[in-house]
Amino acid sequence: MIIHIYPLVQKHQGKVPGDEFLAEVRLVEQGIRIECYDKKLKDKLQDIFSLPIIKRTPIFQEHGIIAYQEEPVQPFTEEFFREILFSLHKHGLHGKING
Repeated sequence: MIIHIYPLVQKHQGKVPGDEFLAEVRLVEQGIRIECYDKKLKDKLQDIFSLPIIKRTPIFQEHGIIAYQEEPVQPFTEEFFREILFSLHKHGLHGKING
């Protein structure tokens, strides 16, 4: 599984994914492999992709009230790669799965 990383660019309609390709993060047996020319960005991506994230799953909905169950998603898994896309914007980045 591969994620291509792009910057988020501020436009008049808000933040949108930029056209400039920044990095490639690949899920491999030993963890992840990051291909990026920018050392600072590579270190930042290593940190982002190495920490577990919390996935919120709705478990109850009644009268407009929604209850969620929080469960950690461990890094270096396919589920993590799918879920991390939703939090990359916090770091000014956009991800797209390519395989």
